[in-house]
Amino acid sequence: SIPPREKRSSTKIISQATANSVTAQIEYNDHIYRLHDGLNIVGRKAATSAANIQIPTPDLYMSRQHISITVNTLPDQTLKALLSNYQNKNQTLVNDQPIVAGDTIRLIDGNRIKMGRTTVTFKLVKQQ
Repeated sequence: SIPPREKRSSTKIISQATANSVTAQIEYNDHIYRLHDGLNIVGRKAATSAANIQIPTPDLYMSRQHISITVNTLPDQTLKALLSNYQNKNQTLVNDQPIVAGDTIRLIDGNRIKMGRTTVTFKLVKQQ
C-alpha cells in the first residue's frame, strides 16, 4: 500500500504535467505560430521587421511590428495572454472591436485578431 503522502505527490506531478501541456498560438492560412512565455511581437514579414513572429502577407495595412502578445503562466498553471498595439498606426480589431493605443485586452481561445486586412486566430491548445 502506498502511504497517503506519496499519493498526493504523484497527483501533483500529474496535474502539473497536464497543465503545462497547454500552449498559446496564433493561426493564419493553416500555419501555426507558437507563442512563448513573455513578450511576442507579431507583424508582417519583411526584411526590416524586428517582429519575432512574422506573418507572410502582402497586406501593407499590417505593420511590420503590429501587436504585442504577452503570455504568462499563472500560479495555477493556466496561461494568460494580453494583447496590445505595438509600434503601429494601422488598425487592430479583436472580434471586430477596435483596439486603440493604450488598450490591453486579455485574449481567450478562438479570438479573431485583425491586423490591417489580415486576420489570425488565437488558440489555446492542449498538447497530447
